[in-house]
Amino acid sequence: MKYDSIACEFYLNGVWVDLNAYRLQAAGITGSMGIRSSNPIDRVASTGQLTLVLHNVNNLFTPGHANCMSGFQSGMRFRLRLTYEGRTRTRFYGIVPPDGIEIGTTQFMTVTRINVLDFMEQMAIHQLDLPTYTTDKRLEQVIALILANMPIKPLSTSYGTGRSTFASVFDTLRDKTRAMQEVSKATLSELGYVYLKQTTDSDEVLTVENRGFRSGKALATVNVRTVVEPDMRVTEAGDTRITEAGDVRSTQAEFTTVDAVFNNNYRGVEVKHAESYYNQVDTKAYPRKVDTSDVILFSLERPLEIGAYQTVTMKGRFRDPNQEAQTVAALSTVSPVSGTDYIFNAAKDESGANITADLSVTAVYGANGVDYTLENTGAITGYVTQLYARGKGVYIYRPVEKMEEDEMLVANDGARTLNMDLPYQDDPLQTADIATALLAKYKQKYTTIQSLTLIANRNDTYSNPAGNYQDFLLNAFMDLQVGDKVKVKASSVGIEQDCFIQSIDFTITSGDIVTYTYGLQDSMYETYDAWILEDATYGVLGTTTILGY
Repeated sequence: MKYDSIACEFYLNGVWVDLNAYRLQAAGITGSMGIRSSNPIDRVASTGQLTLVLHNVNNLFTPGHANCMSGFQSGMRFRLRLTYEGRTRTRFYGIVPPDGIEIGTTQFMTVTRINVLDFMEQMAIHQLDLPTYTTDKRLEQVIALILANMPIKPLSTSYGTGRSTFASVFDTLRDKTRAMQEVSKATLSELGYVYLKQTTDSDEVLTVENRGFRSGKALATVNVRTVVEPDMRVTEAGDTRITEAGDVRSTQAEFTTVDAVFNNNYRGVEVKHAESYYNQVDTKAYPRKVDTSDVILFSLERPLEIGAYQTVTMKGRFRDPNQEAQTVAALSTVSPVSGTDYIFNAAKDESGANITADLSVTAVYGANGVDYTLENTGAITGYVTQLYARGKGVYIYRPVEKMEEDEMLVANDGARTLNMDLPYQDDPLQTADIATALLAKYKQKYTTIQSLTLIANRNDTYSNPAGNYQDFLLNAFMDLQVGDKVKVKASSVGIEQDCFIQSIDFTITSGDIVTYTYGLQDSMYETYDAWILEDATYGVLGTTTILGY
């Protein structure tokens, strides 16, 4: 059983071009995407990547060569698409990075190895450029602000509404903070998830899940082909495919959806005991202090020389005037005032003429610093001897830690500590609730399924024997995404569990044989039955006596 086609499409000069005919099947295609573990602190997908090899005929795929296919170069968009019985799905989408093309040659063959990275790589490499400090934002709003700061955006987004509202946003930034770092801090503080998936409408969807989104989520479904009985009647004109068996005609195969249940049809299953076992939970909250009046958040440390009619640009990073805070942001700022915030002098030691009138100062403020454009409009060289950035500061000092533990388990097993650093949480009482809730879940020593390996081409008579959906595994690889809930039955080890797909790894080898592995997380860790005060869904008394977060 095989896919009707596997397309390796590159976006060349505004058109998707399938280069699968040049694919070196012996080299295979390898791909990976998603969240790389089920550890409770791993909640943001890593960079997904795909590698394939093309037979480089006559240097068609040698960038810079006269024979190279037009548009074939780094920066190309790529998508892997699968088609089966009229259904087409994208399985991977990304961009070829600057170092993503490698040419290899022997006396017998020249090949081009191509590496493709998904959008998570853009988050990993982008340095946030002075995002504006803001307040009272939820997770999806924080991520929208981060995306607005980036030159490359995802094709589409899917946002869940966060349950936590963060009082301060972007005040934890340091020099050269990457977008991925800030996304990870906000996501962990919400206890949500961020990852990429593909849908029938979009090749790329950046997905943001809030805390509790997975609780009570239904099993995902898989489209499977139904068995169509022979029909002596001629089909209507609208039907496009007719199969023949002697004198008997039958209509085109139809599809139905079935629950994503994997019932002993795997190539391999990885099971671990107490993989996510912790008997202590240590949470850190970060209370803030906010100025009530303007202070100096940045000052020039040494005189800056600017030649006649020259313009200089520079960055200033905010600092605590008392040199105590770990990080400093600006709640509000003051436009530079001549003579107060900046002074321009003809001499470095300020012994010369005051030529401040010849200095034009433009300041663009961000959350943790300022970009200055300084222009000397005069005919002589001058020195900036004073340059201040004033505003109301937001200061983060040492975090407040809250430890919850099961003393009996610690005495028996030794300390196994889950460290939850939650920089966007400023309320120690709320992080204490987090510690209590997480300890209740993770102090249990569960035996859980960690991964499931399957062969798409295998006829499946196990998952749904009554329906005889033999192409279940083929369609599952097309349909199921990171974040989907599936059921796994492994009778050989006596386990049946509902799990969430955390990651997907796959290989496509000669003959288009597809092997894929789901990294899994047991759904029990995402089931919230706690009582949350004043919550319409979780505020019903009698469900539980645990105060939920």
